[in-house]
Amino acid sequence: MNAAWCVESLAWTAVAQRDWKHAAILLGAAEMCWQKIGRPLTGLSRLSGFRDKAMKSARKALGESAFDREFHRGIVMSEMEAVAYALDERRSAQAASSSEAIRLTRREQQVAELVAQGLTNRAIAERLFISVRTAQGHVEHVLTKLGFNSRAQIAAWAVSHAHEEESQGAARSVDRP
Repeated sequence: MNAAWCVESLAWTAVAQRDWKHAAILLGAAEMCWQKIGRPLTGLSRLSGFRDKAMKSARKALGESAFDREFHRGIVMSEMEAVAYALDERRSAQAASSSEAIRLTRREQQVAELVAQGLTNRAIAERLFISVRTAQGHVEHVLTKLGFNSRAQIAAWAVSHAHEEESQGAARSVDRP
């Protein structure tokens, strides 16, 4: 029961930090722990409102299908995997392969690069010959996929991602005879 409480409270913390993907996975992992016990939030049912609010916030931020996918990743974990995940043991591995884990569409990649150049949604729309609303939608998708909440974070990611690609390209050219 202690693991369930810990994972649950860490899920709520991830929601408070707007770390939506992490929150959804932890919510799923907490659900798995509660199912093993036989009932949710054993002993303090009045806290179920916090869980409901966390679920609703993460679902809204990620969208239905992304939330369901991440929640499922948590619910199929073993208790040991859930605890390791909750303790952030997975983040160091993700950081090493951050560009591999994030899959932006070609258009979203273009939008991220234009955000990094400091362009507004209107300027992005003009540059890509799309509507302002479409540009805004692409920016929102990039924010969600990357788990960010600001354009500055997108810009930093785009610059870092470009440097990673340059480094990988240089390494490949050195490896070739």
